[in-house]
Amino acid sequence: MNVSRSRRWRTWTGCRLKNLGLDGRDLKNKAVEYIAASRANAPNMVVLAELEALKARARVLEEDNAMLKASKELLKEPKNGDSRFDDMSNEQLRDCITTNTGHEPKGLLNRRSLIAMAANLVAAAPAG
Repeated sequence: MNVSRSRRWRTWTGCRLKNLGLDGRDLKNKAVEYIAASRANAPNMVVLAELEALKARARVLEEDNAMLKASKELLKEPKNGDSRFDDMSNEQLRDCITTNTGHEPKGLLNRRSLIAMAANLVAAAPAG
């Protein structure tokens, strides 16, 4: 049923309603029911739209959380000391970084930062 027709037909009476034909009264009643139902369902549609938006936001937040957890796992230092850089001194780590990048690390970096830089270089190095 056309919405604009429904709005017109709900107010028709008498001669106009008669001109709709044998089912004129039924059409008017259906139009009134349709408009009443659409008014009743309008809040439901708003809530459904908000629900879909919240579901999409939850999916994005879950993806972000998974990425954050993965990045934290990569930055953790090994607990059992099996890193290949644990036996190196800070100077050896600086030399390793300088050799692989072509420039020396700037500033006074702590040991954890030097190990992270060296590990990133190893991870970024092409295999083979």
